[in-house]
Amino acid sequence: MFRFIKRVVLAAVIVAVALVAIQPENLQALGQTIQFHIKLWDLWTFYSTPPFPVALLFGVFFLLGLVVAGFHGIFERIARRAEVRKRDRRIRELEKELERLRKQLAELPPPPPEPSPPAQTGPAAPPAAAPPEEEPTL
Repeated sequence: MFRFIKRVVLAAVIVAVALVAIQPENLQALGQTIQFHIKLWDLWTFYSTPPFPVALLFGVFFLLGLVVAGFHGIFERIARRAEVRKRDRRIRELEKELERLRKQLAELPPPPPEPSPPAQTGPAAPPAAAPPEEEPTL
């Protein structure tokens, strides 16, 4: 939540810097007022918004974009948290299986000692000659 507030404050600072950086002749355009006219279901009834500056319209849509991006970030965080919980659960299962296998290994009797090769008493016999290779026939 702190990160979200931090981002909102950062966005407000960026908007403030952008408003200061705008040329004075363009600043007049942001100060102009506009008014929307909406025809409702009744054919003779019109709804008109009160006049408001263009800068307010930009600000409202900017904040709306921040809210939409924030919701996207919240949903991404929820999805990642669920994925982390799933992987943590799998890690715990694998650790339990590893511990079970270690206990089984500890319960096994030790392997019998391997017999040592017989001691040679005399000169070593020469190695046997390899059989002659046959020539291939066509």
